[in-house]
Amino acid sequence: MAGEITIVPNVANLTPADQEAFLSGYFGGTMEDLSWIRQTQGNRSIEVTGLNAAPDYGTTTAGTEIASQALTQGYTETMVSERYGLRVAIDGDADQKIDPSVMLDYMLSFADSGKRRYYESCFDVLNTCTATNRGDGVPLVSASHPSEVGLQSNSGSSALDHAAAAAADLNIRQTQGPDGQLLGLRSWGIMGPAALAQTIFQVTGAEFSLADDRRAVSYVKALGLMPIVSEYLGANNGGSDTRWFMLSMQSVMRGQLRIHTFRAPAPIVERMPNTVDSRQILDEVRWETGAPGGWRGLYSSSS
Repeated sequence: MAGEITIVPNVANLTPADQEAFLSGYFGGTMEDLSWIRQTQGNRSIEVTGLNAAPDYGTTTAGTEIASQALTQGYTETMVSERYGLRVAIDGDADQKIDPSVMLDYMLSFADSGKRRYYESCFDVLNTCTATNRGDGVPLVSASHPSEVGLQSNSGSSALDHAAAAAADLNIRQTQGPDGQLLGLRSWGIMGPAALAQTIFQVTGAEFSLADDRRAVSYVKALGLMPIVSEYLGANNGGSDTRWFMLSMQSVMRGQLRIHTFRAPAPIVERMPNTVDSRQILDEVRWETGAPGGWRGLYSSSS
């Protein structure tokens, strides 16, 4: 399935039955679309120093050496480090009385809890897009990104409709590099919270849009934009129920937004210290999130 979780839990410390239950909970049920964020795994912390886009080709003259252009350093993105843990104690008496099938269901819910935390961290990159300063000194979504050609913006004020989506597409198409060169970006999808689900699907799927009191072929439909809706976006998770996003194809392919996992879910079941027959289930996960690809290729409404 496109956009699924790609980080595989380590369940080697569980019994075969518990392994099956945990993996069913982690990979089963409702799966949010994560095709817009790159999932990586490793043991090294990520601090990314980017390079600015290549300059435009210049005019040359026969017999004359082509002028040399130097690589120019972009800004350094420090990823946001996160760690979460869960420990559940199982009293010995209760452990003997609980039906084994019930405990397997509980292991499934334990996995589901870890999956929810993973999704929340992914979407927090966007929920905090106007609150957390990035490597260029301003938030990921801002009307004042610094560059050599003046301040640049990837923020708009309009509520989502056909006209606003067309304006967002134009913003992405006209995105300039630090030196003012057009980057050739193209829109890929519209993303928003569950509160905007109906609007997102209407805007991306409608064959016609209302314009000048007549039915006009939908420009947004012709773009073939991917609609993505998530309950992890919005007011319940520190974001906005009216904020929507447009991402470019280039930002998705190049991993502009990223979650880098140091320790994937690896739950263990063990005897509790200083007890005879009580057990505990415990796990800890660690990852970093951020936008090492910078802001270009991402557009958002202002609220």
